[in-house]
Amino acid sequence: MKILVVSTMDKIDEMLSKYINEREIPNAEYTLVQERFGVEALARTIVDNYIPIYDIGDIEEVKNVAKKCEKYGPYDYIIYTDEYSVILCEKLKTFLNFPNCSLVNVIKFRDKEIMKKCIKSVRVPRLYNVNDLKENPSYFPVVIKPKSYAASNGIHIVENYNQLFNIIKQKKLEFIDHNTISEEYLYYEEAEKNDVEIEEYIFGDVYHIDGCVFEGEIIFCSASKYINTCFDFSKGKPMGSIYVSDVNEQKKWKEFAEKINKDMRLTNGVFHLEAFKNIHDERIFLEIAIRPGGGLIVKSTKFAQGVDLNLIHIQSQLGIIPQIPNKKFNIYGYLLISNMILPNDKNIITNVCMPDKLTSVVNMKLPYISDIVEKHNNYNDLIGEFLFQNEEEDIILKDIYSIIEGYNVEVNKIV
Repeated sequence: MKILVVSTMDKIDEMLSKYINEREIPNAEYTLVQERFGVEALARTIVDNYIPIYDIGDIEEVKNVAKKCEKYGPYDYIIYTDEYSVILCEKLKTFLNFPNCSLVNVIKFRDKEIMKKCIKSVRVPRLYNVNDLKENPSYFPVVIKPKSYAASNGIHIVENYNQLFNIIKQKKLEFIDHNTISEEYLYYEEAEKNDVEIEEYIFGDVYHIDGCVFEGEIIFCSASKYINTCFDFSKGKPMGSIYVSDVNEQKKWKEFAEKINKDMRLTNGVFHLEAFKNIHDERIFLEIAIRPGGGLIVKSTKFAQGVDLNLIHIQSQLGIIPQIPNKKFNIYGYLLISNMILPNDKNIITNVCMPDKLTSVVNMKLPYISDIVEKHNNYNDLIGEFLFQNEEEDIILKDIYSIIEGYNVEVNKIV
């Protein structure tokens, strides 16, 4: 058996090694295409064939990588592991003439405008054009967001038309209407901050629903409520979530996810769905990704429920039915401290201040004195990570808000 794995994950080599050694995935001939933007290729790997790619947005490099892949094929399976490998994987499938590949069908999971147009069974935020907003000031506030970016980068909440006009002009934003011609999609580039949409601002709480689809059926589904949002995190606020303890609420969120599955026709693998719930108990679609969630979602789900989202994502794509443990677990959650709160681009840690009496914290990762930390908006190398677990939701929430109020790092600027 020959398997091509496409990934932008830094430690995918170690992950595959672990799963193969534990006989969770087949002991096959593996070819790994791994993004190494700005860094050197791995000097040593466990896979049979290793092909680095340095710019996944360069279609000519993608073509060259596909030619290198041909040398080790044909492949029984071509799979991806994470957000930025979704499109890359489908492009490689196209160049390798792999059966049943379709860039058009996959783009809908990355382009947020196309995504919303696919949803028919639930309410979605209304999409606007500039003329709509010029003529209807009552539509404000609105949200400007890149169509395929992540971690709330490039998002603007806009209160009026003058502010909208100035942001579009200053940021040189564009509203590109991608058509559905497959050849054009080969040149589709992700993570373009300037390719944006404008949508209705939704007032309400935000939830993430993480699950797994196998042969069209949702075989695992777990809903949690965000504490602050990804947008808040990008502005320097802590961000986390807590598992929804109400059984009926979990059932309603699974029913919601099943409607999205019907509209989007989710492929085998893990999904990360985000949605609003307003004061009228209305559930409103935000977005969906066909990969494991970010932050500490994978770690907390595995810790509490015994479900490894990375593993079942790979297994499902290989046609292996994931074994979901029927495990009793306590309420759980996580919290991340944003590096955007740091005062300088480069900082050295001089002190870490922690609140006392945190009874539900089961795991944490803190910086050491003299560590070098950078100001950035992503989920790696953070200045604080916390996992919580307890029988009582109130105890977890008390600890989370104690950390939000009382946790602090002191730093000096590195010149």
